[in-house]
Amino acid sequence: MAKVLRRLLNEVKDKMTDEEFFTSKVMKQHFESIIEGVCKTFHRRIAIKIINEGSSVAYTNGDTITINLNNGWIKKQASRLDKYYIIVGIILHECGHILYTDFKLMEKCFDALTNNRLFPIIDYSETLSECFDDNMGNRFLGIYQALDNCVEDGHIEKRVIRYVPGYGECLMKVRKLHLAQEGIKTYEEQLKEAEEAGKDIDRIGTIMSLVLIYAKFGVDNAGDMSDDLTELFYGMTPHVDAAVNTNNATLRKREVNIIFDMLIDFISDEIKKEKEKEQPEPEEETSDPSEEDEKDTSEEDTEPDSDEEDAESDTDEEERDEPSSPSVSEDDGDSEEEGSSEEAEESERTMSKEEMEKALEETLAGLGDLCDEMSDKTEHSDTPENPVSDEDEITEAEGNAPDEGMDFDPSNEDGPEEWDLSYLEDLAAEEELAIVTKKQIVKAMTKNADDTRKGRTDKYPSIQKYAEPDDEAIAMFTSQHEELDRIARRVKKNLDKVIKERQKGDRLNGLYTGKQLDSSHAYRKDKRIFANKILPEDVPDMEVCVLVDCSGSMCCRSRMDQSRKCAYITWKFCQFMGIPCSVYGHTTDACPERHVVMTCVAHPDNLDKDDDKRIFMLRPEYDNRDGWAVNFCAEALNKSSATSRMLLIISDGLPAAEGYGETLGKRDCQEVVKRYRKKGISVITAGIDDCAGDIKSLYVDGIAPKDAAKFLDYSDMTQLPKAFATIIKKELL
Repeated sequence: MAKVLRRLLNEVKDKMTDEEFFTSKVMKQHFESIIEGVCKTFHRRIAIKIINEGSSVAYTNGDTITINLNNGWIKKQASRLDKYYIIVGIILHECGHILYTDFKLMEKCFDALTNNRLFPIIDYSETLSECFDDNMGNRFLGIYQALDNCVEDGHIEKRVIRYVPGYGECLMKVRKLHLAQEGIKTYEEQLKEAEEAGKDIDRIGTIMSLVLIYAKFGVDNAGDMSDDLTELFYGMTPHVDAAVNTNNATLRKREVNIIFDMLIDFISDEIKKEKEKEQPEPEEETSDPSEEDEKDTSEEDTEPDSDEEDAESDTDEEERDEPSSPSVSEDDGDSEEEGSSEEAEESERTMSKEEMEKALEETLAGLGDLCDEMSDKTEHSDTPENPVSDEDEITEAEGNAPDEGMDFDPSNEDGPEEWDLSYLEDLAAEEELAIVTKKQIVKAMTKNADDTRKGRTDKYPSIQKYAEPDDEAIAMFTSQHEELDRIARRVKKNLDKVIKERQKGDRLNGLYTGKQLDSSHAYRKDKRIFANKILPEDVPDMEVCVLVDCSGSMCCRSRMDQSRKCAYITWKFCQFMGIPCSVYGHTTDACPERHVVMTCVAHPDNLDKDDDKRIFMLRPEYDNRDGWAVNFCAEALNKSSATSRMLLIISDGLPAAEGYGETLGKRDCQEVVKRYRKKGISVITAGIDDCAGDIKSLYVDGIAPKDAAKFLDYSDMTQLPKAFATIIKKELL
């Protein structure tokens, strides 16, 4: 049997796809154990959900982490092991957000930005204040979100890698994959490509990529270049380091706001420079140097600018040109020309401001793709509270030096240690094989129902179920199984010694008569000098079936609870002894036809190891057609090859279903018991609670002793489980 099972498992494992493997219950439990180990400070279970649709990578709401197998990072991996590394790395990333990200503070910062202000408050620059006036929040929200996400990702990933260095190697692999996917070139490479193409480099996109790459991965792509752009970048890096390496969420957001301020200043200057280049030069009317000075002054005065800095620049130009003003123009009509010049200048400024806003929109649209790529492709919903404790907070006065050895080095090719997934694959194969086995069990139950109908006058159809344990059943199992296991273990302990002696054999000495002369006892004067050898005996080949009445009347007092306990202890004892045992519940459905419902909650061929929990799914429902149910279980036992077969019936009274009353039900039950008793099946029934008389009249009265069921009268239902185990013990001996 073991060889057959091993062969079947290997066949299932060979055919199992990666999607089936990663979405199996075994892997779900494995990933949840990783999450529980990382997020153990919560003292609560965080679930995981594996999906295979859409384009998202992963997201969490603080209670559940969702991983998408359809994302490019996982799909591009060639081996199942590499996919496992990526999934674990993504899980650790989400755990980092659950542990260290202050979602409420993040939401507050974004709300403030949409209302044209920053939180936490910093000293606003002149450019940022002007952007506030122009509805900055809606325009720059994408840039701010990309910057904040990259800083937050860099922070939480460094802490997670330090917190779980073993599995942290998987997160390092994800970081390498993410950086490789971005394909961001160094500043020097971008300059060289732009020069070869005869184009100017996109300075805004370049500074954004440098800052975001450095914030998330700690990689400096500026190289050895030195200009105003790299100078600005290296001016930002201390703030990025401070943000990434501080555990205080508020300080982290303040540093992000400072970096954001510096970026907006740079973006605004670059847009102005672009507009200056696009401004057409005026035609030359004279070669007089004084007129050229006048034209230069006019050009500078009419430059498209709406900022205070340009106003100051205009004033400086006027002061520089003042000494030569007499030579510029001596016409008496200066006042009219100046008036018309001011109107034209105002018109040009108005148009240039609109153009500036249009250019800003175009620039932000161009930055959208970069921000989408560099900001993490994960979604994070609100959590009830910030999970970081006060002990983790580091104040600004204490400082925050970067963690040594935690900077990301893309040249480091060391990946996670080669882990063996064969054990998990075996478990997943067992799970898949268990699903196939369940289908076979239901198929066998259906055939058994068909065979049962052939020998009966009532052809009631039956419904067979083999359901998954629900939350209520699992909760009852968790609270009760330890005590019930102890009862079953005590019965087994008393039986073990006797069974082992019978299996081993023995020798009886000091007998008056026997088959062997024991020379070692020849000195005895009482003539007890003979001995007999007891040959080893096998434990009887046995199979047990437990049938539980699930009619509505079982809800009275604690009948159903005690019946479940009795069924569980009997099943557990059989498990300890290696005896095949099945447990069925029976009732009828709510439809007018009152179909018989046979629910299998434990089966000897089942492989999913959830029968112990499934037994607690037995609950009171509708009517009961006992004869049909007893016939069904007895027929199943009759097909068994065991030499000893026992049917244990737990019920609280007489049959009660439409068209199947006391008289008809009693006659049906007795006929079934007599028929299968002649086929060697032992039927044992118990009268629980105050229904002993009804049960005895149903299965014992009016039947010859050799054909009747064995009746147990236990008004104290707490003694019933031990009684069933004792009966099985006597049968074994």
